[in-house]
Amino acid sequence: MNKKPRTGPRIRITRTRTRKADEFDEKKYIFPCQYCRLKFTTNHHYLRHMTSNHEVQQKAATFECNDCQIVFNKKSNLDMHCQTQHQIKSKLKCESCAVTFKSRYCLRRHLKLKQVLAENSCLKCQKKFTSKDGLAKHVKNKHSNKAVIFECQLCSLKFKAEESLRSHLNRIHKRL
Repeated sequence: MNKKPRTGPRIRITRTRTRKADEFDEKKYIFPCQYCRLKFTTNHHYLRHMTSNHEVQQKAATFECNDCQIVFNKKSNLDMHCQTQHQIKSKLKCESCAVTFKSRYCLRRHLKLKQVLAENSCLKCQKKFTSKDGLAKHVKNKHSNKAVIFECQLCSLKFKAEESLRSHLNRIHKRL
């Protein structure tokens, strides 16, 4: 048999069977295609289907605001519009930075974080840390008076702490 070679990604749709032979469990299919009748169990399969089968429709798609009927070409732009223009303004507000919060818990968490950052602030460069250990490590590595002695053999960068050199090697050169 001469079969034409397939172009594009292969899409396999898996369906979970219920007790009846020809009936599918619809609860598993939470990603329906808006252009055709296919449904998918994972977001990954849905996105792969959309990019391989409905790219033209997606480029021409528009997203309309339900409140003021402004039309956007991207869903993310519509989401941002709704957040900034139509969301109910919260009365829970941080006095120092004017950020608003949806609950007292979120405001308290924000204030606690600000307090911790203020308590763990470097006196020399004002960099803030979430822990005393992080601040101590920073002061030791960045502000100690000892001479630079740890040098990277690959790029000649110099460090005050061996731990900083190891971190550099792992991040930049992917080496231990």
